[in-house]
Amino acid sequence: MASTAPLRSAILESWIMPLADMTNGAPERGLIPDLYRLIAAESQTPIELISIPRARIDMALDKAQVDILCYASPNWLHAPYHFIWSLPFMTQRDLLVGRERYPGFDGIESLSGTQLGTVLGYRYPSLKELLGSGKLQRVDSRSQHQVLEMLRAQRLDYGVSNELSLHWFNRQSPAKPPLIALEAIQEESIACLVRDDPQVPAQRVLRAMVRLQQRGEFNRLLQRYR
Repeated sequence: MASTAPLRSAILESWIMPLADMTNGAPERGLIPDLYRLIAAESQTPIELISIPRARIDMALDKAQVDILCYASPNWLHAPYHFIWSLPFMTQRDLLVGRERYPGFDGIESLSGTQLGTVLGYRYPSLKELLGSGKLQRVDSRSQHQVLEMLRAQRLDYGVSNELSLHWFNRQSPAKPPLIALEAIQEESIACLVRDDPQVPAQRVLRAMVRLQQRGEFNRLLQRYR
């Protein structure tokens, strides 16, 4: 039997296509809204898409203001005890991005005094030492799209972007020189968090995700947005 209360499904405002289209503030289109709809249909549980700033997602989880968050990693946030991780459904590659293959570039470890475009509230575990030492200067933007736009406008030396967003960004501006992936800086297994509460059918949702993965539904969805 379906739950009467919809699952409050988190969409981060910093996401861009193909993850979610936040142009008009209503995330109806994109990989993550479609993923939530797949889960809702398979688990026979209604959903409600909720937009949340990246800087507030930890607090929203802690205060049980959302029931499910997909596209997450234990390295990005501190999941409260009352949430359960699903099995990973994809791998995200974060890339060092530039406007060209710069002469003399010898990897991110060789950079010094460099402005690096990042997303406000995001954690980059593999860059912690370089950022802490001051070799890289973190320049935060509110969204991944803004990071890539600033890099293209030569307001940054380099940027960090996930692979999906970089490919989508380049495809939307075919007349402009594409931004280039210079180096993979980290890989993360991506999963969903489901609130473990009597009012939330957590096990039903998690079992539905296992069935979707076994049938290859997640991979088919990903291929539509690659």
